[in-house]
Amino acid sequence: MGPWTERALNIAEIIRAICEHLSLHKASLATLARTSKIFQKPAVASLWYDLPNLVPLVKCLPPDAWEVNDNVLSLTRPLCPTDWTKFLEFSGLVRELGADRIPFDWNVGQYRLHNEVIKRLAGLRPTIILFPKVYAIDWRTLDLDIESLQYLLSMIGDQLTTVSLNGWLTGEHAEHVLVQCLPLIECRSSRLRSFEVDASVAEPASSIAFSSFVCNLVALRRIDADTIPINAQAAVALCQLPTLRSLSVWLSDGERWPRNGSRPVLADSVINVRVHTTTATYSLFSQAVSFPKLYGLHLKIVEDPGPIPELFNSVRRQCFPETLRVLDIDTKDWGRLSVASQSPTVVYSEDFQPLLDFTELLYFSFRAECGHLLDDALFVSMAKAWPKLKSLHVSCQPYCAYESRPTFQALVDLAVHAPQLTTLGLQFDAEDWKDEVPWNDDNWPVYDTPTDDYFGELARRPSMSNVVKLDVGRSPIVQPHTVAYMLARIFPKLEAVWPGPFGDLDETEDSAENRAMWCEVDNLLPLFSKIRRDERRLTWQRIRNGEKVEEGEEEEKV
Repeated sequence: MGPWTERALNIAEIIRAICEHLSLHKASLATLARTSKIFQKPAVASLWYDLPNLVPLVKCLPPDAWEVNDNVLSLTRPLCPTDWTKFLEFSGLVRELGADRIPFDWNVGQYRLHNEVIKRLAGLRPTIILFPKVYAIDWRTLDLDIESLQYLLSMIGDQLTTVSLNGWLTGEHAEHVLVQCLPLIECRSSRLRSFEVDASVAEPASSIAFSSFVCNLVALRRIDADTIPINAQAAVALCQLPTLRSLSVWLSDGERWPRNGSRPVLADSVINVRVHTTTATYSLFSQAVSFPKLYGLHLKIVEDPGPIPELFNSVRRQCFPETLRVLDIDTKDWGRLSVASQSPTVVYSEDFQPLLDFTELLYFSFRAECGHLLDDALFVSMAKAWPKLKSLHVSCQPYCAYESRPTFQALVDLAVHAPQLTTLGLQFDAEDWKDEVPWNDDNWPVYDTPTDDYFGELARRPSMSNVVKLDVGRSPIVQPHTVAYMLARIFPKLEAVWPGPFGDLDETEDSAENRAMWCEVDNLLPLFSKIRRDERRLTWQRIRNGEKVEEGEEEEKV
């Protein structure tokens, strides 16, 4: 080792940087700690910084204090104070429990702790706090039963800044345990910045307890808890936090919100909101709180989404056009067309008018299990109002019922006026074009296509659209090869057409045939891409050869 290398290894920052670089290679860190005095302490600290589970710590107890049977690690005898020496030495170095960054050489599922181990550790511990420096808990990889959480929390100090309870079980007992754990988290929450939980809570008493809990999280920056209802007081309290950046909650129905005459709370630190609620409750929420700096709004509307104008007007009231970039409104993950067809709610093109004020939108998605009456004019308006749009999805799911659909003209307008659009989803009438071709049942023009005039502004010039993926849902279609040609002309970079997921509960023989034709379109698209590429190569070769290539030359030859 040269003198300069030796000097460099005497700099603590360099030593720490090397150990941090090896943080996902636990075996290398262990080797480094055993072979160099310079690296020993930093490598050991990095080795124990994050633990996917508690198995490595329990194995630091004397060998006769634990055993493994069928990959389950359990304690074999009571622990005395001298048994804890190594455990306490390393537990004091742990900063993250249940780390979300799993080391490459760490087999997390190799062993799991017996359900009684955490309880016995809590009961026999020589000191109240076993993990004084832990600031983050991620429940997913700890692989413990729900009863263990309260015992684990009792052993952790007051440094907690991040708590993630994703993967929490559902049911009455799990709900009861979670409510019992909230005070333990709260008393360690003076520094809590991020809180996640995905437990489904049904009891009103649990909802009240959780609402009270979140009201006391005074330093929160992010909360993701849209499976547990909170009351209006808790929602407003969260929005008033000067540190809050991301809010994801479920708003309870039947709550008393501030009166319409009062000024709304300005939540000017929040940039991302995800709300699970009904249209009526969201309307009240939008009157009570506004988000002047909101970047993304995600609404999950339960029950029937109507009335749609009230829903869209509430979004316009709560958000500011200068800042909103992402708008996602959803009603169902897996809906039914039969249910949508019976819904009293119908979405009309003019309902979207308030949303057109959000001129800076980059991503827009709307999905509703109800009826739809949409036309080409809507998408012309969207394309012109949202010129920066990159992703657009409007009720393209198979469970969306339609009384009228837009046509190919809507696709043309989107290609012309939304040049940055890359992903598109909408149900449109892919049969409309056949009226532009003279035909009858006895003389079907198999390879005829609409005239150039049918393509509007793209009649005499190539499309510059960047759309690469198109979701079509249950869009009606005839002659897949003609539709493939038209799509390739409108969207020259199109790579895939997606007719919706398989296993549709309301799929009929006709809809299955419709899906098969769209799959044929998807198979034909790469051929058009190859033909276009070959034509470009031929054109460039002719240019290199000094030939004069004029616009429309090939068309004139035909």
